[in-house]
Amino acid sequence: LRISTELYAALDEFLKAKKGFSASDLIAAGQHMVKILQDRANDRLRWMGRVVREHNVRRIVRTYYKYHPTIEGNPDDFIKTIPPNATRENVLALIMQHADLLIEQTMTFVAEDISIAAGLTAGVMRRVLNDLSKIPGDLKAQNPEHFFMGNPIWEFPVINLGDRYLCVIPQAIFSHIHRIMHRVAKEADVLPQLESRRSRYLEEKVAHLLASSFATGTLRNNTRWRLDQVEYETDHLLLIDKIALIVEDKSHSLTERGLRGAPERVREHVRDLLESPSEQSARLERVILRAKSNDGEAIASLAPFNLPFSEVERIIRI
Repeated sequence: LRISTELYAALDEFLKAKKGFSASDLIAAGQHMVKILQDRANDRLRWMGRVVREHNVRRIVRTYYKYHPTIEGNPDDFIKTIPPNATRENVLALIMQHADLLIEQTMTFVAEDISIAAGLTAGVMRRVLNDLSKIPGDLKAQNPEHFFMGNPIWEFPVINLGDRYLCVIPQAIFSHIHRIMHRVAKEADVLPQLESRRSRYLEEKVAHLLASSFATGTLRNNTRWRLDQVEYETDHLLLIDKIALIVEDKSHSLTERGLRGAPERVREHVRDLLESPSEQSARLERVILRAKSNDGEAIASLAPFNLPFSEVERIIRI
């Protein structure tokens, strides 16, 4: 929740203008769906706990009828149908199966309930839920073999049933929040703003983590330096004692084609996420080693860092 809010709240106005809801609205909807489901599940455990604590078959049935939120009829009529040789465990097993009929209701939401909890209008909440949902039959034209690595439920975890919404695991909204927000931003034509925000957020967060974790070190962020008339940029360089820590950030994400194993797209991902930052940090490592050997060109290249590289004895690249 914290990361999602920090990362995507900056896009609120862009999305609201195009989609009718903000990133913060979507996050609030998911947060309160989780809370509502947890409250319902805890309530179910409480009244079922009263049932299973009973030892007498008749008391089990009567307690079940007393606390079940929707059951109708007379418990004595049900008791008459129980065979005389039925054990307590037999009756509890039957009751548990009947109680499971409530599970769909427990996982079904109406926009008004969530909007009240989240402090949003019902209209905004319906727009959020509609955007997160598919209706039964929407996926029938798709190839099920692709679902394993490109599951549409990752981006659409809700089933739209018209006047209500079924969401078995609302926590999934946050398990796949980055995929969801990427889709929403793409549909709203604000993908450049999203990618810019992701990149900036990653750099700011890594800089903060390095500074707070190594308070006695000296940190340089987004430093531009030149080698052979070519300009390079190092995201983070931390000098602590005699160790230089080089950290390169990449905010790329895997595309659906890459997840499904498209060879050219997988190679592109490997280059973007692994090869390119590794080459960047290795290049700087070589220049630092040259500077330690009193190489004048290397020393001049590292001048923008303003750090005593001659004292470095170990270099770690991340």
